[in-house]
Amino acid sequence: MTATEIFEKLAPQRASDIFTYLHDEERAAYKATMLHLTSRKKLRPVFLEKKQKHERHLWMAENLAKKRNEDLAIEILQTWVLKTQTPAILQFLEDLGISHDGSGLIEDTPSEPAPETVKKGVENLLAKFPHDCVAIYLHLFIQMDPDGWKTLRQLLEETPELQLSAPAQSPSPESQPEKTEPEITSPTSTAL
Repeated sequence: MTATEIFEKLAPQRASDIFTYLHDEERAAYKATMLHLTSRKKLRPVFLEKKQKHERHLWMAENLAKKRNEDLAIEILQTWVLKTQTPAILQFLEDLGISHDGSGLIEDTPSEPAPETVKKGVENLLAKFPHDCVAIYLHLFIQMDPDGWKTLRQLLEETPELQLSAPAQSPSPESQPEKTEPEITSPTSTAL
């Protein structure tokens, strides 16, 4: 699952959590994301700045779900995961015996450990951390080696707790057709 697909299936509350974190803790990344998203839609940043925070975050998530914004989507998710999901990252790397720098960064993606080790590492994550956060992290992790890690890829596809389900959302006002009032005419009325 790509970063844009993650945003497409992400629950609105989790998307809001991600953007709220960026707004409060990673202000430069938040502003840069707003700037890039609006410029790619040929809008001025003030368009987004004037929206209420909740509405702005929904608009940002909706636009980060578009393929043309894959670069922004992955950067936002990586920033959020590395800064807020460090305990889960460290737990997974340690369960799998992967050396890291103490904050969850690794030099190179190693080859996949034994299937039982990977399964146990994923089970431990699901037992301790929110399932959607685990799914986001593991999808980002697997992207580092798209052709490897067959057991992890299979777990991501088959484990119900690792499925991000597309939220039932109503389209944003910008994507809805403009409503026009029907003309009311009466058979007994005459034009003046």
